[in-house]
Amino acid sequence: MTMRRTAWAAVGTLGVLATLLAPNAVAATQPAGAQGAGEVIWTRSAEAAPLVPVGARYSDYADRSGEPADVTGGLTAGPAAPEPTTAEKAAEIARKNGQTYSADGTGPAAATRLVNAPGIIDWAKCNADPQGGRLPGHVVDHFNFCRWGYNTATKLNGSGQVEGQVRFLETEVGEGSRNRRTYGINLKYTNVTATGVYAGAGATMTLSPTASTPCTVGVVNPDGPSRTDSVLAWKGAVTRYNVTSTASAGNQARIDKTAHCQSRTNYKVNSPRGETPWSLGPAIGGRHDSAAYLAQYGTQGAIFWGVMPSFYYSRLDASVKAVAEHVFDALHAPQLTYPQKTDKDIPGNIWSGDQPIHRNFPGFNAASADVAAKNRSAKDRACAGLASKPGQQCDEFPFASTKEGAGKGDGNFSVRYVPQPDNSTAGARLSAWYGQDRILDGDAYAISVR
Repeated sequence: MTMRRTAWAAVGTLGVLATLLAPNAVAATQPAGAQGAGEVIWTRSAEAAPLVPVGARYSDYADRSGEPADVTGGLTAGPAAPEPTTAEKAAEIARKNGQTYSADGTGPAAATRLVNAPGIIDWAKCNADPQGGRLPGHVVDHFNFCRWGYNTATKLNGSGQVEGQVRFLETEVGEGSRNRRTYGINLKYTNVTATGVYAGAGATMTLSPTASTPCTVGVVNPDGPSRTDSVLAWKGAVTRYNVTSTASAGNQARIDKTAHCQSRTNYKVNSPRGETPWSLGPAIGGRHDSAAYLAQYGTQGAIFWGVMPSFYYSRLDASVKAVAEHVFDALHAPQLTYPQKTDKDIPGNIWSGDQPIHRNFPGFNAASADVAAKNRSAKDRACAGLASKPGQQCDEFPFASTKEGAGKGDGNFSVRYVPQPDNSTAGARLSAWYGQDRILDGDAYAISVR
């Protein structure tokens, strides 16, 4: 790993730290204000480098700033909330994160679960996840989130010497919901160390999470807007905050009243001899819904949106084999599919650069009902040109339940007769997955075949 050097310049009585960090640590500085000449620096890293000795010049220990960072951070006078977001911004962030997960509609995968039961959290699984050490964290699936990192606050005097540091490993395990408009972030604190002005009696640390509008946020255990304990009392501490949106605060133009929000943790360390400004942690995004059309799977829910969901079929699964082979050909050999079209480009395989497909629920609104009707009509016309055998049904891809189906009118689709049992099972699994993973009207997803 190549480390960057730090440079100092004198500006009045304050030392200004110009920290050039490589991509996995966030550094932010703030004048000490009432603390006297100097600065407080917050950094975040995926590694716990040794703390800088009290009295040493911080600039002599540039290699202890942390690892490379993906994004920049900052400090404010108060615990600032993340910027409000929209469905479009959320989708763009999910694409940029490059994270995806796969499911086949047979049920939630136990391997992705981080919360095994209420209060039974697999912290070790998260801490062993290298993707969790990145600033965006790891959206394991719509209902599981993992992130961990070392946060360090450093108090400097006017000469750039360290007066004290606090460092702790923060582990976040998020859980979505299939029955209420709330997601929760479980937090655990380990490797808590304090030196200098933050090591003495009276030193405290406060957690105060924030969320963007229209969501509200609150700490659990103890209940309230924040939690304060002595610095060393945070060793091994476990707490949680919940982020909630009411249906009335959601998008009233949609029948599912969706709301997209972001939340983050913020910390302040206080001592009789030094106080830090609030740190700004990296954000996590959630979507809240009241989708009555998912009634079998919960009429309300909350998911993490920083990921592209992916549905798959397996050609080794005899119950869906014919449909799996049809989808595989449509994605990888569209020129061999029917109806024929020059330069046919069927969407869904995002790994080859294609666009995702989007769910279409006909009962959502008039436009979605029209898409469904056009898909059905165009599919029937195309199927009429194929010969069928007894016990077969005409399968289409992209699916009839997408906005990219045959009715789109661009010819980028395929139809094929397959055995009725295969078609029925494949359709039932897709429908089940829509509910299990709360795939709403307009939601993008990828498709693959194994």
